[in-house]
Amino acid sequence: MNAIKMSLVAVTVCLIACVRAEGSEWKFQWPAVVPAVAEHECRADLQVALDADLGVEVTCADGAKGAAWVAEKMSAWFGGLAFAARDVAGAADDLAENPEAYALEAEKGRLVIRARTLKGVRWAMMTLRQIAQPVRGTFGRLAYEVPAFRVKDAPETAFRALHLCAFPEVTIPRLEHGIRMAAYYKFNYVILEFVGTYRFRCCPWYGFGDIRGVTAEDMRRLVKVARDLGVTLVPAFPSWGHATLAGSVSSKNGVLERSPEYAPLFEPGTDWNWCLTNPETHRVIDAMVAELYEVFDRPPFFHLCCDEASPPECATCCGTNYSQVVSAHIARMCDKVVRLGARPMIWHDMLLKKGDERWKGFYANGTDETSALVRKLPKDLIVCD
Repeated sequence: MNAIKMSLVAVTVCLIACVRAEGSEWKFQWPAVVPAVAEHECRADLQVALDADLGVEVTCADGAKGAAWVAEKMSAWFGGLAFAARDVAGAADDLAENPEAYALEAEKGRLVIRARTLKGVRWAMMTLRQIAQPVRGTFGRLAYEVPAFRVKDAPETAFRALHLCAFPEVTIPRLEHGIRMAAYYKFNYVILEFVGTYRFRCCPWYGFGDIRGVTAEDMRRLVKVARDLGVTLVPAFPSWGHATLAGSVSSKNGVLERSPEYAPLFEPGTDWNWCLTNPETHRVIDAMVAELYEVFDRPPFFHLCCDEASPPECATCCGTNYSQVVSAHIARMCDKVVRLGARPMIWHDMLLKKGDERWKGFYANGTDETSALVRKLPKDLIVCD
């Protein structure tokens, strides 16, 4: 009897589950576009094929020609087909007053991109790429489609940066992948920091010697790739801490293992800081900053890092008012960068006193002396968290 009851209960549960499944309706969810677009409308019941029959119209309100770029990217991203895109004259009065604003519309047989500038055209294409899905019911053939939709969007901030580190184990293709992913998610800047991996022509002894590293030719190609996708590469150079690329997590010194004759450029002991009282240090740093600025094709920003620095160790630095030395060094480096044609940046952590309860939850490595620097720094300096 118990067995019969159990069977009936099981059948009843199964029937309830079937009824619920049959009665439920899965609703189409708007794709997770990152960052979320400002406005969108979508028809899930109407799919638009991204194929060679699609008519693509591109309008840049500033007169820029974007159709060729759009056609090239659609071919690369959506199955290698030959897409026909044409530039269409027109205004963009209904778009936000933002140079990166765009409108994107897909309907059967037609794709329309309208933007204030070519920047907006690029972000429209990144939105399209995130929405597109492979067509179902095919085997061995990759085709794409999107639901019929309309989008209007513009970024809320003008500066959207991703920080990438070129560690010794990071390959050139991996760096390019990071840059392409930054563009995919509509970052318009990538701050690229080398950790003993860039092959300086002016200072070939600086960096790890047992790896291929990143050459000037590599960087010029990456700058070109980034610019094509709407991303500006910004160099980051450790101009205070991180000097010899040796630290607590590694006993390997990126400079002095191969070239101990350059030891006077760095604080003794850990060799972590540049020795800021040595005039040769400034000459070397100036040369490396100038080289990076040119290799990055004269970007509008230059990151001087200045983070995670240690207390001074050499007799000369210890015999000075070190906070004044650091302040003068940062001011001098900022002036150098401005004269090159860029706006300087540094990290924030040395400006926050370590252990100060006000900064709980923030990254703070400063002391009383370094935290006071914030009142002395140049006013055009950008401090990055």
